[in-house]
Amino acid sequence: MKAPITLAMDTLVAEHVAPFLKARGFRKKGQRFARGLGDVIQVIEFDRWKYNEGSKGKFGVTLAVFHPALWAMVKQARPGWIGDAFDVRFPPVQNGIVDRHVLPPEEDRNGMDNLWPLDAERSLDGAAGTLLHALETIALPWLEANVELEATFDRLRELSRKGEWLSSVYLLCAATIVADRAVASEALAAVLAAKPSPFFPESERKAFKAMAASVGAATDGVAGVR
Repeated sequence: MKAPITLAMDTLVAEHVAPFLKARGFRKKGQRFARGLGDVIQVIEFDRWKYNEGSKGKFGVTLAVFHPALWAMVKQARPGWIGDAFDVRFPPVQNGIVDRHVLPPEEDRNGMDNLWPLDAERSLDGAAGTLLHALETIALPWLEANVELEATFDRLRELSRKGEWLSSVYLLCAATIVADRAVASEALAAVLAAKPSPFFPESERKAFKAMAASVGAATDGVAGVR
């Protein structure tokens, strides 16, 4: 028998979230909702806290934008990359090029916790209303604002400069797609700042250089990100 908190979460998603998002063009697979819009797939994913039990628990709400063409470029440049296969119609948020959490109202937060509290002993109407308001005013506008690849550049550059290598790769691929030579040059520098290793062989380095060269970016004497 399912715990009350599990049943409450099921009900919240099935009776409140799903109708709201499906009316806006999203399709559901498990706890993940996805909507294709032009060349991007917008994703809203609900995660149940692993310590949920009894009548009380928590859940997370994460947003992401996934670009199939960009993902194909990453896989082509890194053919030996081992990762879990997934349905590109419903990509996991961790495969989005940018993502963000939708936080609960400040009065419901526990310190730095970004999870939403849920109590199965209370009516779901209040929690559902607050959640749907957040989806309407935070989630959907953020997803819309990040449809165009150029809109993701600032965030990807920020993460790249913090040393998040995969963000540098995403930035390079995105800059190549939109033919932004300056950004491609910067991103390539960050990508190649990682030293050659069995996990980043010379063949992959050459593939990323070729990618940047295709839009006229400099590939010789590349240093780290300025």
